[in-house]
Amino acid sequence: MAGEAGILTRQGAVSDESRPLLLLGCAVLAVYALAVGYAQHWRMANDSANYVEQGRPLLRNLDGYYFLRLARERAEGRYAPVDALRGVRRPSPPPLLADATVLVQRASGASWETVAYWMPAVLGVSLVAALLGAGGMLGNLWIGLVASFASFAAGFWMIRAGPGFFDTDCLNPALVLGAGLFLHGFVTTPGRGRWGWAAALVCDAVVLALWWEAWPSVLALVVVAYALTFPHPAHSFERGVKLTLAAAVTACAGFVALYVAGVVSSGPDVLVRVAEHVRLVLGREGAGFASVTRSVQELGGVDVRGMGAALMGSWGALVLAAAGCVVVLVQRPLFAVCLLPCAVLACGSAVSARFFIFATPVLALGYGVLAVRAASLFRMAQFAHVPGLREALFACGFVALLAPGLVRSATQWVSPALTAQDVALAESMRTHLPETVQVWNWWDSGYMVQYASGLMTMSDGGRTSPRLTFAVAYPLAVRQPRLAARWMRFVAARGEGVLDIADEVAGRAGRGVALAERVLLDPAGAADVFRQRGLDWTPQARDLFFPKAPPVAVYLHRAMVDTAYWWERLGTRQARAARGFVIDRLPRHGLHIDRATGVARREGQGTLRIGHVVDVRAGRVDVARTPHPGPACVVYHDEGIVYFIRASLFDSVGFRLLYRPETVREWFTPLNVRPGRGGVWLVREERS
Repeated sequence: MAGEAGILTRQGAVSDESRPLLLLGCAVLAVYALAVGYAQHWRMANDSANYVEQGRPLLRNLDGYYFLRLARERAEGRYAPVDALRGVRRPSPPPLLADATVLVQRASGASWETVAYWMPAVLGVSLVAALLGAGGMLGNLWIGLVASFASFAAGFWMIRAGPGFFDTDCLNPALVLGAGLFLHGFVTTPGRGRWGWAAALVCDAVVLALWWEAWPSVLALVVVAYALTFPHPAHSFERGVKLTLAAAVTACAGFVALYVAGVVSSGPDVLVRVAEHVRLVLGREGAGFASVTRSVQELGGVDVRGMGAALMGSWGALVLAAAGCVVVLVQRPLFAVCLLPCAVLACGSAVSARFFIFATPVLALGYGVLAVRAASLFRMAQFAHVPGLREALFACGFVALLAPGLVRSATQWVSPALTAQDVALAESMRTHLPETVQVWNWWDSGYMVQYASGLMTMSDGGRTSPRLTFAVAYPLAVRQPRLAARWMRFVAARGEGVLDIADEVAGRAGRGVALAERVLLDPAGAADVFRQRGLDWTPQARDLFFPKAPPVAVYLHRAMVDTAYWWERLGTRQARAARGFVIDRLPRHGLHIDRATGVARREGQGTLRIGHVVDVRAGRVDVARTPHPGPACVVYHDEGIVYFIRASLFDSVGFRLLYRPETVREWFTPLNVRPGRGGVWLVREERS
């Protein structure tokens, strides 16, 4: 590492004469970025019926409504230490994203949703500044410019930092990359000048801590990177500090590993939060119940076939970028070590797509380095008369290779996470239901329901423990409406902890659910059920299973049809083996359905016997039974979509509420129902 000046620095300085070409390249990049933003705005305005609700744009991610509610409460002075709608402690100090949203909203006068829609795209441009800074540190700004174009070609990053994706992701890569760059400046700068880099690193760390809750992991990686620079010439005292820090970080990593493995169950709060996040990513959240991790798309497995487009726009560009990273590692090892925080998080891409955003800046830099390195090897006298022309031509060539990704980024459209009708349904609860009601919902809609209705929900994106997810999915997956209604009141009264209490009553862990099921199905025979198990049916037991619970309302939305198969997978005591399909979605075109014989046929793909045919059109649902048993065929005529739903799931309470609400009316009172597209129902209370 002593020769860290490196070949890139010696051969790649940008002269004053070549700056006009560099500035022209930056101007082209700016025009492209503005064109992408305009294309997104045009698409939203051109289809406002689906992407705008009462003049307010819909967000593209589910977590965005959480930050939006925090921002609104901060502006109204209602931000409390404990979240009344979630029953958990809030971060202190509040997330910087919420406070920044308040400042922008007050300055612009725009709606909260409009600010939240466009802020990610504006903040996402910060990665360009970080990449240009990295290019400067590597001795050639053309590296940063080509890397910036490469970042725009990364499909996944352009989604996460695009309009409507209101989350911390838009700034996270720039802050993490910036930490590595500032560390490099501190390590390599001699004399007092290094303390300026140290101050910049501290400022970056402070902003990161206020911005992203996973900042301890990044800080630990920065410390590790600093410790790994000990071969670089330094004072003996500083080398001792580096080794001490390395030992401390190793100890912390050991604790996290032991916590994830279940060897220890308590420790420092900061390390416990990190370990819990690792558990979530690895899908090891608990025992006895299936993990919700599998139902979260960004935490699921990585699609290798689409990785090239997601990371660099194409597999060809990804291979070139990887080669460039090798060049950096060989020629600038100290710089590579300082990029460790970003590189380690990028390695998480192997298990979870959510880490793609950290792989993009590392790969983009590799791509830029390879472009400049290739230009330095191409020596022709005719290029010598125009300073920077060689780099400019190679930059154009490498940017041209990114064309598939750049075109895709400008034309791709990601639909909002929820429709305007879904949001309107949630807003209707604000006027139709009392403030004491608890909303029974699937976790994906939780944050939006809290924001739109101001009511407490049973689950949300931050409350998805295996036990709670099972408790929420169970009544939606069962077939008996009386069991579902009683279960909802049973859980709503005490939360997911009631399952632990039921286990204690049953006398053995894991038996509480079976006991509750039998008691709730037949309250009159509860005493006999307890007697058969050697237990006493006491008033306390009756209050446990039949509590005086607050009102409970059920909220279902249109998009749940695509994810409801998780009710059956997660709403059972043990995950079922995957045999056949649970829900299959197909285009309507080319599918022939014979309602009289109960046969669905697609040319070249055979036939399928179906048990029900459901037609959803023009605000009406028609359900017809066929002569055969089998899955249900649900046709959304307005959307041109057909669903085949396994018979057992079609007969569940969740789907009966959606398509056959009259069959559960005795237990669920409809308040605001959109046939086949969702609704709100009030769980009826039983007389004692």
